[in-house]
Amino acid sequence: MALLHPFFLSSPCDSAAEGEAQDAWVRGKLAEMWAFACGGRTAGPDDPRVNPLADGAPSLRRLGCGRVLVCLAADALAANGKAYYDALLASGWAAADDAELLNSAPADHEFHLREPDSAKAVRLMDRLWPTAISSSTSQIPTPDDLPQANHRCLRAQPRSPLRRAMAAVPVAPPPASADDEIVYESMPCIRIYKNRVERYFGSEFIAASTDAATGVASRDVVISPNVSARLYLPRLEDGAAKLPVLVYYHGGGFCLGSAFNPTFHAYFNSFAALANVLVVSVEYRLAPEHPVPAAYADSWEALAWVVSHLAADSANSRDPWVAGHADFARLYLGGESAGSNIAHHMAMRVAAEGLPHGAQIRGLVMIHPYFLGTDKVPSDDLDPATRESLGSLWRVMCPATTGEDDPLINPFVDGAPALASLACGRVLVCIGEGDVLRDRGRAYYDRLRASGWQGEAEIWQAPCKGHTFHLLEPSCDEAVAQDKVITGFLNR
Repeated sequence: MALLHPFFLSSPCDSAAEGEAQDAWVRGKLAEMWAFACGGRTAGPDDPRVNPLADGAPSLRRLGCGRVLVCLAADALAANGKAYYDALLASGWAAADDAELLNSAPADHEFHLREPDSAKAVRLMDRLWPTAISSSTSQIPTPDDLPQANHRCLRAQPRSPLRRAMAAVPVAPPPASADDEIVYESMPCIRIYKNRVERYFGSEFIAASTDAATGVASRDVVISPNVSARLYLPRLEDGAAKLPVLVYYHGGGFCLGSAFNPTFHAYFNSFAALANVLVVSVEYRLAPEHPVPAAYADSWEALAWVVSHLAADSANSRDPWVAGHADFARLYLGGESAGSNIAHHMAMRVAAEGLPHGAQIRGLVMIHPYFLGTDKVPSDDLDPATRESLGSLWRVMCPATTGEDDPLINPFVDGAPALASLACGRVLVCIGEGDVLRDRGRAYYDRLRASGWQGEAEIWQAPCKGHTFHLLEPSCDEAVAQDKVITGFLNR
């Protein structure tokens, strides 16, 4: 059995125990992809189907083969692949002497498919089919040997006359195009080229509906040509009082995600029922097609639409759910990651301009906020590669930025609106112990309290968990606890 860069997951604590730098954000997205592939019917990264070391997984000792080759690369799955190899050796498997490990770092995930003639790809193929080549290590090709090597293991196969003729014809590489210039990538989620974007994750849509399990009803509204939203209304008892309103901005680094995505849909079906709140989940335009600050403009338009229901003359734009069930004395803004960044800037704009019809923001829910800065914080070292990628991402999302000390991404620098003016009375900051952005969120809480702001601030940390874990593992103990904390915050 040959396992090439195997898709195995594990909880953040398990990966941290390996002592290797991990791309926590990518691992989180892989876990979300796994949950989507399972239709939500999974225990998350500790599901034995995707974590062969989890409780309840079949014993590796009974593995039904005589040889195993585990191939690793410099990707977010490497530690889990290595853990599989180590566990196999320690399991008592009868053929442990025939287990092999090949690490192709610094080559990245599935490099052999993109660069089949590279030295590392040839070496990988040689290990996969050792009978097709000499066993001498001196036969491993160097880059200079590649035109002659061209995967000796494949050339050793019998060829038809046509195949032999085709093999003798040199094939020139396709001409380079400006459209193929990669500006930014974070695989397996997104690749941004100079003139186009390929999103591999977060763009799936699911229709609004009434959730059979919770009774939460959802439907979509169009606010303007650029802005829409999905509303979630919990089951109402006869004579029920009006509900708190949570205007929510999804995360995704300003370039991924949707209010209509199955992950958010499932989350808010559950959360709206638990918290008994009316949720307005905002669909804003994504960068880089619509660079920041487009997301801020769209998010403000959505907020203005919500509070427009306070006007007596808004009949043409009135939504029956908002008009009939929203308690505007309990109006909250929230979001995770980039969505928290947006929520902060909406509250700051309220401070500067106010809201129509005398509306006020009661509080903010900031989940794993996406803030950066040139100053170093301890959580940067949890995953230096991810931290660097987040900085690169911001510069692509906001081409006009001055960098990581831009007030749009660093709320503490000179030129940023004073935190003391934050236009709400209460703030809840949620962070994850294993999140590379953890200490940016903690700094937001600390600096807000020290700023002279007159409101009430709270902070809650999920032990061991990484970025946006609650979307990836919604039924884990920490996600359940976090939802209860947010529910209490919204209903006080």
